[in-house]
Amino acid sequence: MADLYPTTTYEKHPIHWYEDGNVEFGVENTVFRVFGGLLRRRSPLLGKMVDDPTAVIKGDGVPLLPLKDTLGDFTFLMDAIMPQTCSTPSLSEDRSWQDFVGLLKIACKYDVRDVADHVEQVLAEALPTIHHPDRNTERYIDDPEAAVQIINASRECCTPQFLAPAFYALATQDWTNRPNDTNPLALLSDPDTMRVLQGRQRMQALVMEMGMYEWMEQEEK
Repeated sequence: MADLYPTTTYEKHPIHWYEDGNVEFGVENTVFRVFGGLLRRRSPLLGKMVDDPTAVIKGDGVPLLPLKDTLGDFTFLMDAIMPQTCSTPSLSEDRSWQDFVGLLKIACKYDVRDVADHVEQVLAEALPTIHHPDRNTERYIDDPEAAVQIINASRECCTPQFLAPAFYALATQDWTNRPNDTNPLALLSDPDTMRVLQGRQRMQALVMEMGMYEWMEQEEK
C-alpha cells in the first residue's frame, strides 16, 4: 500500500479485515477490508464510493479508499453493519453516550438510516430530550461542552428533540467563571451562540422580575 500512499502506512484492522473482502477503506493509520455488496445495501453513499471508477486499484485488484473519519467512529459503524456473532448485540449499550453521538454523526453522514434511527433511541434514554427534559440532566451540569456537542450533532443529524434541554443548560449554567477552560460558545455556530445569549438574558430578566414582584409584596405588607 505504501507505493500508492507513501505518506500513510496502514495496519490491518484487528476485526474488520476479511480476507475475502473486495474493498478497503483507509482510516487514520488503519485499513478495513470489507464487502462492497453489503455496504451497498446498507449505505447508498458508501455504495457509490465502492463503485467509484476513479478509485485506486491495488495490485491484488482491491480498491483502497482513504477516508477522513476518525478510527473510533468508523470502527463503531462497521461494528453496527457487520456484527461478529448473532448473540452479541451490534450496538452495545455499554459504550459511552459520546461514542453514540459519534456513531450517530457518521451513520447520518453515510446515510445508514437503520443505525442512525437506533442510535437516536439509545441517546433518547441517555440524554435529556424535549419529551423528557429532566432525564439525566447531570450530563450538562459540570460539562457545558457536552451540551455544545449535542447541539452541533443535532443540527448535523436533524435530531431536534435534543436541542431545547441543551440550550437551556447553556443558558442557565454559570460557566463564565472558568478562566482555564475554552469558552464553549466558541464551538457553536453564530446563530446558536445568539440563541444561548438571548436565552440567558431572558432568564435573567425573569429572575429580576420575580424578585421585584416579591419585594413589592413585602412592601405592601
